[in-house]
Amino acid sequence: MKNWEIEEIKRLEKERDRNLAIHCNYVAAKHQRLIDRLEKEINQNTKH
Repeated sequence: MKNWEIEEIKRLEKERDRNLAIHCNYVAAKHQRLIDRLEKEINQNTKH
């Protein structure tokens, strides 16, 4: 994983957690989908 990829995942996780704390589940789920998609792309790129 590249450094910017790790930082982006951390940023999205913080935003997701912040939204969960204010009970905004819809927005938190949106960030979780972005995290999952980014991690999937990273894993696919590392397999090649």
